[in-house]
Amino acid sequence: MLSSKSVGSAGRRRVSHRSSPATEAALDGLKKWGLSGTEEGLVDVGANIATLSDGLLVQQLQRSWAAGVKRIVVTGTSVRRSKWAEELCRVRVDKVMGSDKAHRPQLFFTAGVHPHEVKNCDENTISELRQLAASPYCVAIGECGLDYDRMFSPREDQLDWFDKQVALASDLHMPLFLHERDRGRGGGPLGSDQDCLRILSKHRIDPKLAVFHCFTGSRRVAQGYIQKGYWIGLTGTVAVAKALAELMNVSVEEVAERTTENVLKLFPKISEVGGDEHPSDDEGFW
Repeated sequence: MLSSKSVGSAGRRRVSHRSSPATEAALDGLKKWGLSGTEEGLVDVGANIATLSDGLLVQQLQRSWAAGVKRIVVTGTSVRRSKWAEELCRVRVDKVMGSDKAHRPQLFFTAGVHPHEVKNCDENTISELRQLAASPYCVAIGECGLDYDRMFSPREDQLDWFDKQVALASDLHMPLFLHERDRGRGGGPLGSDQDCLRILSKHRIDPKLAVFHCFTGSRRVAQGYIQKGYWIGLTGTVAVAKALAELMNVSVEEVAERTTENVLKLFPKISEVGGDEHPSDDEGFW
């Protein structure tokens, strides 16, 4: 599962689509080494690109397309950022990339509140996420979950709002984009994986429709998720990829191949949009 973490300025301005010779050479290099010869291409399921400036956004989308990425899921980590992601998919990408939709990645998004941000949730949070989830571009609820490593939000708040977001996903029959990270610096683990599984089980979530994004846990935890049928999103850490490959008794390359072949099963709404088609815009959505 290709994951792209991008950080940039929130400033937005119109840009020229002309590429410099150096940029063209870089794109040619990506085309050479990118995925080719497959109809589906790659799906980036965790891209933090909604806050990029117009210029950086164009560059990122051009590079993604050159590397064989045909679909990108933009991550929502708060109500505000989920709204930015929805706007990017519905309106902004056309403004910065032009009307040629056949030669750029299709954009989708997730709607949710990251455990770091749940301290800011209020009585309107779930209703706003529900409204966002009605967008034809929204493919999952999340990024939601538990983070006991940094505790930027109190543990009880994390548990409460994770439960509410899982309940929302269950009610809407939508996939989940999950975050789970246990304490990694002194004191030993606090059991975030078991708390996650308990809440997911409470709401009878189908493991095949949930992915633990950016997994950095232990071999034991990975094995537990895999045995139950959950997806695991790998980071760029080669050691993690190798460890997971060993757990599955396959090569690292086969882990990537299996993920590429089956990722559309995780987010069914993406597979409903085939070829060069895009969801119809609902101008009155917000």
